[in-house]
Amino acid sequence: MKITIITINYNNSVGLQKTIQSVQQQTCIQNNDVEYIIIDGASTDDSLTVILNHGINYISEPDHGISDAFNKGIKLASGKYILMLNAGDELFENNTISKVLSYIDKDECELYYGDVINSETHQFVGRKSQYTYPDSIPHQGAFVKNKYCNEFMYSTKFKIRMDYDFFSRLIKRKIKIKKLPFTIAKYEDGGVSMNIKNRVTFYLEAIKIDFRDRNISIGSNIFRYIYHKIRGLL
Repeated sequence: MKITIITINYNNSVGLQKTIQSVQQQTCIQNNDVEYIIIDGASTDDSLTVILNHGINYISEPDHGISDAFNKGIKLASGKYILMLNAGDELFENNTISKVLSYIDKDECELYYGDVINSETHQFVGRKSQYTYPDSIPHQGAFVKNKYCNEFMYSTKFKIRMDYDFFSRLIKRKIKIKKLPFTIAKYEDGGVSMNIKNRVTFYLEAIKIDFRDRNISIGSNIFRYIYHKIRGLL
């Protein structure tokens, strides 16, 4: 198995249906190159019915947050690379995974990533720069080697920025990263990090991670945020 796609879900049956369809419509899905796993947090809506209708490998049980759900999926994954595609997100084209596989088959990087766009605004997600910053790597567009996912896992210390923390630790490890020249996924806005009430936590967690891994001060972080807001890059 070359790629495992993991979808975490809680009470988003409509979004989950879209995500499942985008995976099952991949042109390479019949070649046994793709493993698909759904981690459901004991949803009370129609999510389980949606999953059962498609005959997908899944777990449905209470979890201890987003990171815990991610880590459950990682432990089950048998693919060489892992992509996290949350409920509501969609692969950009029907041949997206085939295009990714063409690069994976040519060389051996530890992390491949491509662009992700907001499905409503059609704007690109993340910073338009190289991967020196963790937010340059969109979570829904990153294919990470299984061995590194299992080694690093997602930290349960962070409520929102667990993906930022995950990529920050990978970058600090100086693994081989390659940017793919095409769009990977469409991202559904409205997750926990987009809730206004969580905005303070969103930025404070990033500041803590930046100071830990790159010794970036609070002042520098605030300046960087304002600068990129003005440039329209975030």
